[in-house]
Amino acid sequence: MRWPSLCVVAVLGLAACTKSISSNSCGKEDQPCCLQTPCADGLVCGSAQTCERCGASGQACCAQDTCTGPLVCSGGQCASCGGSGERCCTGDSPCQAGLTCAADHCGCADACTPGAQRCTTANGIESCQGSGSGCAMWQGVIAACPTGQACQGDGGQASCVDPCPGACIEGSFLCTPYGVRKCVKAPATECSAFVAASPGEGPPCTQGACTEGGFCWEYPVPLGENLVAINGWASDQLLLLDRAGNVVRREGEAWKYEVHATKNQRARALASCISPGRFAVVGDRGLVMRRVFSGWVTEAVPTTADLTVVACDSATRAIVAGKFGTVAVRSDTGSWRVVDAGINTTFFGSAYDAAHTDGLLLGPSGVILRCGPLYDTSTTTCVRESAGLTSETLYAGWSDLTSATGQAVAVGSGGAVLERSGTSWTRVDAGLGAVDLLGVHGNPTQAFVCGDQGAFADRGPSRYWPQPFTTQQLTATFAAGTTLSDPVYAVGNNGLVFRNDVGGVQPVGVNNWKQMGGPEADFQGLRAISAASADDVYAVGPGGYVLHRRDGAWRRETLTQTTDLNAVLAVSATEVYAAGQSGLLLARRPSWAVEGTGVTGAGLNALATDGTTVYAVGNQGTWLEKPVGAPGTAWVAKSTGVTAHLEALAVVGTEVVAVGSNCTVVSKKGQAFTNQKVLGCSGEALFAAATSGGLLFVAGEGGFASQRGSTGAWTREYPGNTLETYNTAAARGSELWVGGTTGELYRRTGTTWTQVEQFLTLYDYRGVWLAPAGDLYAVGAFGVLHRP
Repeated sequence: MRWPSLCVVAVLGLAACTKSISSNSCGKEDQPCCLQTPCADGLVCGSAQTCERCGASGQACCAQDTCTGPLVCSGGQCASCGGSGERCCTGDSPCQAGLTCAADHCGCADACTPGAQRCTTANGIESCQGSGSGCAMWQGVIAACPTGQACQGDGGQASCVDPCPGACIEGSFLCTPYGVRKCVKAPATECSAFVAASPGEGPPCTQGACTEGGFCWEYPVPLGENLVAINGWASDQLLLLDRAGNVVRREGEAWKYEVHATKNQRARALASCISPGRFAVVGDRGLVMRRVFSGWVTEAVPTTADLTVVACDSATRAIVAGKFGTVAVRSDTGSWRVVDAGINTTFFGSAYDAAHTDGLLLGPSGVILRCGPLYDTSTTTCVRESAGLTSETLYAGWSDLTSATGQAVAVGSGGAVLERSGTSWTRVDAGLGAVDLLGVHGNPTQAFVCGDQGAFADRGPSRYWPQPFTTQQLTATFAAGTTLSDPVYAVGNNGLVFRNDVGGVQPVGVNNWKQMGGPEADFQGLRAISAASADDVYAVGPGGYVLHRRDGAWRRETLTQTTDLNAVLAVSATEVYAAGQSGLLLARRPSWAVEGTGVTGAGLNALATDGTTVYAVGNQGTWLEKPVGAPGTAWVAKSTGVTAHLEALAVVGTEVVAVGSNCTVVSKKGQAFTNQKVLGCSGEALFAAATSGGLLFVAGEGGFASQRGSTGAWTREYPGNTLETYNTAAARGSELWVGGTTGELYRRTGTTWTQVEQFLTLYDYRGVWLAPAGDLYAVGAFGVLHRP
């Protein structure tokens, strides 16, 4: 008989029909669950009593709470694992990077505040940053601070700082208004500082040379221009001739300008005329000046040729020579006569042959010309000596005025050294290689030669003895006395002056030379200057060079960075910034530390502040800013809309202006940038900007200068000639100063421009700072000039 169809509740909660159930009607996907084996493999009996897929994300868990792949069973469902707030995965990596497994759930391993920084155990810096896990986590910024610096953290910020802020270079000396100071390490702090030096310790304290106009050299001293000659009549009575044509005299430790170069008066050579206090200089356009004791007198010479050499034996007799073979001689009566040299050349060196009362003139291709006699200029003639002995250019000569045979020495290119006895010359080896030799001087017992790469040797009784004491170029030397033990001097570029107090041949391994003038060996010039006050001044330059003036003395501040620095800004005595190549930003509070890492890689060229914000601009239109006093992480980049290199900044009321290449003038008011057109500018690069009397002044290449008036109209300005490039500008009220190439410095008062201290240096001015009370500082490749 047939049974009626009835539905019953099966064991284990599985539903079954009263109908006969076959394998074709249950257990498969979307079919009812079977009684004994509810579902096929890969399926599970769901809440609706039908077979469903399992194991994938969002699906039910398979048998024994399993899921496919890295998924885990959570609440009967398969879900992802390892992320923040998710269950931990199985295996060796239960959580994503930066998360940790706790109570079977993944969470942030080391929660931190985004933007915070901290020091690491490896003396590096970490920053709290977002990550792919969704957690803010510590990530490395600097693996380790540079050598000599330590990581210092405070208030959620960290930086690499000098553990001894303001420390000096141990063993160095400093000349101050209070005497010589020596840098020593203090046992209590392990930091170095300047203390009073022991008597006789350290170099002589040399004062900077000053002009009648009030400009004084402060770094280096006695001056920063290249020196081409040195002479004198005692160890503390010296005359220096610089490349610009100035004659500077030392009396004791004081230096002053005795001959100041002008456009029509530029000296090129200096000679001693035997008697104390008697000297002669020659120069451009037939310039001849004689010094008799304390005064200089200009002489009338019948030539307008540029004169390059001079030799003299007394207050009366002299020979001068220069370009195009020009030679003139002076008689005992003071009259001058031009002599036919029989050669068209430029002379580079000279000497006086006292034994024969002749003058020796030296030049290219081994030229040595003897002109005499000088006691009777009406019969003076010139003849060649040593023809064919050398083809080198001869740059300098010296003769022993006490010699009865006319002994002399000539030096030149390729290490050439020629010695003369009578009228016969011989080439000798000074043991200095093939470097160019530029200077020679001596006394009755020995001679000294010097030249490129620090070449220096003294001539003893039988041979030359090299004396290596510097690698810098030496241009001239001077033996101050007549014996082996008298002082000897050597000079070079940037006012470099060395002194050897004992002279003579030194024992092997002993160096008695001391530097008494000029900068440090790695000095490459200065590019910018700023100050918090007239006695709290900073100057920066290539190679991470930083100078700081306090208590009337300049001292170097050491940095671990050797990146070129192009700009400096003293916001206050406690907040100073420097900027340079490759986006380098430094802050001094109170030690120097890197800021704004990663904000830009473009070179930075200028810094400025409007009192509330610090600005930095540079190449490719780069513009950075941050609030005054804010931490180093506050630097942000702004889009100027230009790609020109920005070279200078000026603040005009509420407007901040940057100038740069291709006549670019970018103005920012509020948050808006505008690119202005300067009338009359036709592609020149602008390097200088300043605010004078509330008006904007800009200047740059090709002598271009212009001022923007209150109506926005531009008016051309003409500080100097159109061949110059103006690199810097500074203003004090309506007074405006502009510095340019080859030592050109101009000042505008009212509407009138005047040139100031022409030929004080031939180097470019790169920065000018004006104090409210009247002090002026100027910097460049030459160093630092100060006018109190």
